[in-house]
Amino acid sequence: MGAAYIYCPCAMKVAARPAATARKPYGGGAVRRPERPPVTEVLFLTSVQGQGTERVRSVSEKLKKRLPDVTVRVLEGPASRDAMAGHKVKFGPAIVIDGRLEYVGIPRLSMLVDRVLQVRERRPNPRTAGEKPAAVPAKPAAPPAPETPGAA
Repeated sequence: MGAAYIYCPCAMKVAARPAATARKPYGGGAVRRPERPPVTEVLFLTSVQGQGTERVRSVSEKLKKRLPDVTVRVLEGPASRDAMAGHKVKFGPAIVIDGRLEYVGIPRLSMLVDRVLQVRERRPNPRTAGEKPAAVPAKPAAPPAPETPGAA
């Protein structure tokens, strides 16, 4: 690292400093670039009994067409059974998004697409039972007024 930029009120000047003492631009830290979201993987697990396999395949194909940059896989048979056991589910079908069980059963395609986009962008799930950020905490009840001894 040869020359370093130093802030000067009159102009930007280049000073020759040795590489050992040269400061990095932007306050000494590395330049941070926004992280690219990792590839989202959607895993469809078919039913252990083999019911609804065609529906699982059709929804997975529609999801591939709607979101081509998402990795979509369908597990059937013993592989599906092992994956379900790993997520503590006994019956299927089920949907796992980025290693997390999201649905047991097959939701509407629009709901699935919305949830995949939420997971990819790391947005919180609006259906979570946690406290909402815009919710105002309830005010405690006012204490009862003290009774006067002469009033009856």
